[in-house]
Amino acid sequence: MHSIEVDFKNNQKIEAEFNGIAFRGFQGIGFGQPAQILTQLTPPTVGRSIANIVRQLFLGGTIAYTSGRGENVFFLCREYRGRPDHVDTFERLAKTVVNASLFSQQISPCLQIRLMSLVPIWLFQMRNVSLSLRQKLYITTCLQLAWCGIRDLKSIADMKTLTVICDFHFADNVVAQQFNELGIPTVVMQHGIYSRTNPAPFTNGSAEHLLAYGAQTILEASACGMDASRVVEVGMPQIATGQIYPASKVSRAPLNVVGVEMSGYGKEQQDIELFNLAISVAADNGLRVAVKFHPGFPPQHYDYDFNNGLVLEMVTSEKSAEDFIDEVDICLCAGSTILVQNLLKMKPTLLFMKPGDPFFNKYTAWCAVESEADCNGIISALKKNPELIERQMLDTREFFTLTNGVRGLYNAFYEKLAEKVAFYNEESI
Repeated sequence: MHSIEVDFKNNQKIEAEFNGIAFRGFQGIGFGQPAQILTQLTPPTVGRSIANIVRQLFLGGTIAYTSGRGENVFFLCREYRGRPDHVDTFERLAKTVVNASLFSQQISPCLQIRLMSLVPIWLFQMRNVSLSLRQKLYITTCLQLAWCGIRDLKSIADMKTLTVICDFHFADNVVAQQFNELGIPTVVMQHGIYSRTNPAPFTNGSAEHLLAYGAQTILEASACGMDASRVVEVGMPQIATGQIYPASKVSRAPLNVVGVEMSGYGKEQQDIELFNLAISVAADNGLRVAVKFHPGFPPQHYDYDFNNGLVLEMVTSEKSAEDFIDEVDICLCAGSTILVQNLLKMKPTLLFMKPGDPFFNKYTAWCAVESEADCNGIISALKKNPELIERQMLDTREFFTLTNGVRGLYNAFYEKLAEKVAFYNEESI
């Protein structure tokens, strides 16, 4: 049973209750994004919520393991271990950027004793917040991760910049707030297509700088009220780290397999519609179907049977998105990061959307599909002449992400940011 969505963002009463709390151990932090804090309180099911609370209460104590000795510090919170795709890219980026080091949280049972003493204090401080005990306990598990991260990161004497993986999630949001207070420039990596249809990355993030894929991100950030000067256009990190090498031509191979790329996390019904559309299109065109489930959201999370005679394979996290894209001839997706990965590999893509979607219709009209007939029309055109959409694919992907000199752009950004910190430090002496 799914929890009921509540519009916490406009709940001024709860916002005021949180803003009045100075949580023990977090001196100088003002919770400027209470809406985001609250959206993290209701995981999809009560069972998963309770499991997370129990795990964190008894295994939440962490210490940071360091690799590298640079002044550009990348902090990997243990909260993201369930997303191996994002973690892999983040770790690779820490090795790619010049003069960088990676801090990765590891479990420390000894530290857990100290944290357990803080839990009742935090619960007492939230006594007047209009939330359930389960929600308050979930907050304490996130506070534990943040507290451990801040504790260890503060010990780094020569830190010039701090990069977090996802600042619109609770723990990284709090860590970024703390180091903003300390005068350390904070940075966050983009890890998905960000649009005004889901403004959380722009409205709830706390890092000073967002490393953006391309012009699309800047445009959407401005539409959501975010200061565009905080958004730095550097390209997808997967390009900088060499995980993806942009192709220049559409494959001329025959169309045999359509790859269905699921979105997961709250998009279950859309994914089921996407799958059924792929089955119909495959039957119409003599194709087979391969299904790529979103990492961390396997088929058992759906109340649906995906077994079908046209399905060749169903994969989750055991196969990378890049390998999956290479193995199919045309992709069907609904707009997650994999859309850009398809474009980078020049893989013909059918972008499924609801009629009248204001975002994707504007920028990807050439591949936007709302029906079986739309899909069949594009497939028919591809079979006759793949070059027809090649220019359109190139133009579209350049709007979503830069492709040339990306590694240099990342390094230039961090060098400039570190120099700025050094200048201000010298001025203050």
